[in-house]
Amino acid sequence: RIDYAWKDKYFADFSVRNDASSRFGKDNRDATFYTSGLMWNAKAEDLFKGIKEINALRIKGSISTTGNSSIGNYDHLKLIGTTNHKGEGGWYVQSPGNNKLGWETQILTNVGFDIELLDCISFDMTYYHRKTKDMLLNIPLPYTSSFSSQTQNLGAMTNSGIELSLNLDIFKNQDWYVGFRANYAYNKNKISKL
Repeated sequence: RIDYAWKDKYFADFSVRNDASSRFGKDNRDATFYTSGLMWNAKAEDLFKGIKEINALRIKGSISTTGNSSIGNYDHLKLIGTTNHKGEGGWYVQSPGNNKLGWETQILTNVGFDIELLDCISFDMTYYHRKTKDMLLNIPLPYTSSFSSQTQNLGAMTNSGIELSLNLDIFKNQDWYVGFRANYAYNKNKISKL
C-alpha cells in the first residue's frame, strides 16, 4: 500500500493484493485486485482560502477492483456419487465440474465532491459506475448431458448511478440540536452480456 500527501492539498493512495481460493479450478485460483484514489483539497488553495463562507471543498475520485467467490466449495470438481437400483449399488458422475471456473470481478469507479458552507451546510455528490464481468452463474445444460446445470463464468453487468446528501444544522447549543438531513439516490442496472 502506498499513501501520498503534498502540502495538505493533493492526496493519493494505491494498493494491490493477490487473492486465491480453492473454490476455483486449479489453473484459475488466484487473481490480482487493486484500488487507487485521488483527492484535491481545493480549500487549501489560495483561491479559496480567503472565502470565509466556504469551510471545506474536496474533489475526489477512485477506481478499484474486487472479486467474488460466493459459490459452493466443490463446484469446480467432478464429483462421484453412489446410487442403488433394484438392490444393486453403483457409482455415477454426480456433477460435471469446471476446471476453468474463476473469480467474478467488479470494477468500481467513483467521482465526486463535497463542500461545507457557513459552518452549517454540507453537501456531497458522488457518481459511481460498477462493471461486473465473468459472473458466476448456474448455466442450464442439455438433458442429454445427464446434468441439469454447471457453474460457469458467463455474463457481464453494469450498475451506475448518483448519490446526493445534504445536511443542514438549523440550531445547536449545549443542550439542543435541530437539523435537516436529506439523501437522494438514482441507480441503473444493465445486463450487457449473457
